[in-house]
Amino acid sequence: MQEFKLFTKANLMKVLRFLPRLFVSLVAIAGIFLVGLFIYNLEVLDEDLYPEVLALTQNRLSTTEEVPAVKENAFYALMGMRAEADKDMSEVGVQLVEHYLQNRTERGSEFYSDDYYEIVGAREATANNWLLTYDFCSSMVDFSCLEYLATQLDETPITDQRLVMLMQRYDQLLEMPFYYYPIEVSNVAPTMGYQHIFSLSQIRLANLYNKSSADQFLSHLNSDIQFWKLVLRESVFGIEKMISVGRIHQGLNYLSEHMRKNTLSERDTLIIRDILKPLTPEEADISESYVSDTLSMYRWLDEGMPKSNNDAFANWLAVQLTRKNDAKNAFYSVFTAPLVRQSKLSAAEFSSEFGTVAYPDYAQRRLQAGVRLSNFSNLGRNTLIASNRCNNCEMSIARIHNLEGVRRMVELQLDLSINEVDSTEEFILDSDFTNPYTGEAFNYNSLTRILSFNCIESSAISRSGCRIQL
Repeated sequence: MQEFKLFTKANLMKVLRFLPRLFVSLVAIAGIFLVGLFIYNLEVLDEDLYPEVLALTQNRLSTTEEVPAVKENAFYALMGMRAEADKDMSEVGVQLVEHYLQNRTERGSEFYSDDYYEIVGAREATANNWLLTYDFCSSMVDFSCLEYLATQLDETPITDQRLVMLMQRYDQLLEMPFYYYPIEVSNVAPTMGYQHIFSLSQIRLANLYNKSSADQFLSHLNSDIQFWKLVLRESVFGIEKMISVGRIHQGLNYLSEHMRKNTLSERDTLIIRDILKPLTPEEADISESYVSDTLSMYRWLDEGMPKSNNDAFANWLAVQLTRKNDAKNAFYSVFTAPLVRQSKLSAAEFSSEFGTVAYPDYAQRRLQAGVRLSNFSNLGRNTLIASNRCNNCEMSIARIHNLEGVRRMVELQLDLSINEVDSTEEFILDSDFTNPYTGEAFNYNSLTRILSFNCIESSAISRSGCRIQL
């Protein structure tokens, strides 16, 4: 029997002659596939925008808001807060916004490039030594956080001239009547300079707690909370609104601690009543942040991702292989519409459906959005949905309701402080101030004197913020 040999010279020559034809065939198949994809994603084959989506974009484009003066706009002051002492913080804020717009045009999303420090005039390594002087704490975890920091300030008074200057700027900031975002929203637009504002606010209030009378401290605390209510009401991005919620929450915790450790005068009580006014409907409704997020994503779709993005080819391809109206409608349906609707629910209504709306999981969306064969059909839509960074999308709404729960607990604490009470437990049970989610009385532990409620939060540490100590 003749032995069969695969790797003979004749067979190898046949393979070599076949390879060019194979290569041409593969290129032809790939070309036909790509042409088909481009035809499939042609604009003429796109669907019409939903009426809600069309109204969303047209209303924002036609807005005619009055622009406040630079020195009255807290946005610029927050942007330029960390500038050197010889610079005006609002003017620096304006320069930083101009710097951002120039960088966005020339380089994409690079905001903190070297010339940032030339504008500000201070580098982080040397400008924030004051942060190392004091040991900060969280008022959501530590019931005596205000006193803890006040004691440190008593032992180590403020001598750092930069910190003195920043505290003076913070006082000026609280006097500004407007918070206006001067830039068209996009997914790379800068937000306010909040990096060290938390610590600065804590030091300022703790220092006032040490050096001022009770009514003066409460008046300053009130002005702090009112400012952050302004930002909550007027800001456009979710992160700005959640920063504001956190600062208001901190203020309520400081107020609770103050009431627990001090006897209240009639004037104190009047100021506290003003502090404890509920959020207005405009402050409590954060649907604007979801609309802004949607419009920034639409801008990405219309203009493409920034030039500096690492996935430049993938982003270019996504824009080419996109039926834009289809993508905008899908994003609106998946995220915008349900989140806007939920943000307008009462706490009880929100609680009853929390977790029932199937927002796609962020990590899973990122895995599914890679440049793979199954995603080439309307690649931009898949990338757009994957680019929305919200995870636990409803949690921001929950934190508004949690804040209302904390406010009610502190108001209940005030009632306990100014009334003669035979039984704390019975007073709490009979109070009109109840859990916003259930309408039932708050939980009370008579041994620890902790008042609390079961709030909706993503972690145990965050849930610890839904309690105060009487």
